[in-house]
Amino acid sequence: MRLGICKRVVAPVLLALVLIFSSVMPGFAASATIKTQKAADAIEGGLRGIDVSKYQGTINWQRVAADDVEFAFIRASIGNVLRSGYVLNPDDYFEYNAAQASRYGIRVGAYHHACLGDEKISTSPWSST
Repeated sequence: MRLGICKRVVAPVLLALVLIFSSVMPGFAASATIKTQKAADAIEGGLRGIDVSKYQGTINWQRVAADDVEFAFIRASIGNVLRSGYVLNPDDYFEYNAAQASRYGIRVGAYHHACLGDEKISTSPWSST
């Protein structure tokens, strides 16, 4: 994967999301740069949330909810923009994570991780290469 291109695409999208949320949720922009949980907990009125994908494996959502996590951004898919079209790979744990988070009262948001790709290095099972 051409990581440099991915970073150039993802970083502006994340910055745009921070700007959008900061206008809707006061204090969001400040919390986006927090490096420690202690500092994050010190933000008055802040919301606790997590970002998960298949790389966290099977999550104990009951335990997550008991830790006062209020929302979860859950990766639904990842994909590459190729010269021949778009390759979409669903996250293996998305349906489980979304259902379990909702079951325990955690608000769910989904996202797609998009990168520009190179057809020579695509590993998608749906790819023609």
